[in-house]
Amino acid sequence: METSLRATTEIVRDYYDLFVNRGAYTLQSSRPHPESGRHYYFRPRAKWTGDEVSLTAATIRRHLEGQLTIGVYAINPATQRSKWLAIDADYDGAMEDLLKLQYFLQEDKVEAALEMSKRGGHLWVFMERPTLARECRIYIYNLALKLGVRIRGAGLGEGIEVFPKHDELREGEFGNAIRGPLGIHRGANRRYWFYGTDYDLGKQIAYLNRLRKCSEEQLRSFIAGKAMPPEFDKKRASAAPATAFVHSSGHEFRILEHVGKVRQVGRNHVTRCPSCAEGGQDRSCDNLAISIDDPRKYICWAGCTKEMIRRAVGCPIRVRQSKEGGRQVRSKQDALTRRGLTLSRAVLRRLKDVGIVAQSSVSLEHQTVAGRYVLRGIESGGAIRDLGRYVTFCGPDGESLPYLHPIDAIAVNGVHAVVVGPVLVRIELFRAGRTCQLLITKHQLGQVENSRRPPLESRVLYRGVNGFLDVEPLGKVQLAGSVVPQFWSRSGEEHEIPTVFAAAVRAATKGATCVACAHAHYLAAPVAAVGVADASV
Repeated sequence: METSLRATTEIVRDYYDLFVNRGAYTLQSSRPHPESGRHYYFRPRAKWTGDEVSLTAATIRRHLEGQLTIGVYAINPATQRSKWLAIDADYDGAMEDLLKLQYFLQEDKVEAALEMSKRGGHLWVFMERPTLARECRIYIYNLALKLGVRIRGAGLGEGIEVFPKHDELREGEFGNAIRGPLGIHRGANRRYWFYGTDYDLGKQIAYLNRLRKCSEEQLRSFIAGKAMPPEFDKKRASAAPATAFVHSSGHEFRILEHVGKVRQVGRNHVTRCPSCAEGGQDRSCDNLAISIDDPRKYICWAGCTKEMIRRAVGCPIRVRQSKEGGRQVRSKQDALTRRGLTLSRAVLRRLKDVGIVAQSSVSLEHQTVAGRYVLRGIESGGAIRDLGRYVTFCGPDGESLPYLHPIDAIAVNGVHAVVVGPVLVRIELFRAGRTCQLLITKHQLGQVENSRRPPLESRVLYRGVNGFLDVEPLGKVQLAGSVVPQFWSRSGEEHEIPTVFAAAVRAATKGATCVACAHAHYLAAPVAAVGVADASV
């Protein structure tokens, strides 16, 4: 590992003036975690007293000389201001987006420094004097949306991350830290430099000092009349201190009572996800994270829903009965299962703007002549080059179903065919670039009681989060028949799509990459209709 560089007192002082907003900092672990192999960041404490330590010139020197690696915080909580703003991008096509932002920042007379990183880059803008964090965020978020640059956190698994990540901090909060520039990344085992000058500490710092700094007046002129985009404007909860978790009821579901051995990683317990385990996944036992402060909060990083986890441990989420006529009031998770993928308002607005219409709802309909109930779904969707959404349906064993009738729409990327049946399996795929979200759900009629309308029973069969589609989505290029997104757990194990639904997922993938789509990809013409067509040839 490179440690031969020497940082002078002047370099250390200039580094502090450029990057350090507060005394608190983080350190990147020198050794990888034995389970995950990652080099985590932590806040250092004094060896004997356990008190948190402040960043010193000596620590900065050791960072620059490669002996350790620090992370710097973006906001000074005493003033809610920052000396800089940074844009982190580490996805496919990240450098193209960063260069686009750098160019348009330059059009505003704002000089930004582009730093290399392990998988993409960081773009840094420095202020003449510390500026309110919220004003920095308003500027960059609005600029990114104007340029069509994806922003992570609005239903998209990939996109830029903006530091500061918060508008303000409360007492005792730290916010998010970013790796301090010009140090050695422990995971990559190398130093990342700024583009634009020689790879030398003194010349790098001199280059950063020469950049035109953005003034507070200049920044406020950029954001005049603008606000934080609503889909990213997260409202802070009440300032009242959080209440410690208390086991209030003996009947309350407690996930810790239903999982195996746990270990502590940061502020969470991690263990094997029961739902993943049913499919033979998560052998590294780290997909399920459970909050230490409040064990009622848990999440599977492979995408399993709480409904799937609860069912796997034998404690399914119960359906509550309302007091009005015994009508069933379903849980929020069940409602989401029936609606399909949960996409943010920003994503839904983008889909609407480009004319992609995908109807994921499944309805319960009554056939008067036959005197029975059936389920109804609509195969729909399509794509543009960098965005796609598609919904199709199959039988419980993955078989292609005959459609009731096709739909000839005026516009493309809309509805294609209607299907009805007693059991439908919905395949829904959303694509942003080459990152995909996949949801497979089964819908069937429930048991009829007292000749009433039967309930619609829905359950999740598979959930894939932030999968990668290893093709270039270019126009109407036909995908190979075997091309589907790949999904992984946090530990890197493949989260395999059920084989029985492979053909249906391939068809949904084709639909989500089919530009100007005007036909169904999986629902087939009825046999009778096919026979008539053949006879007419």
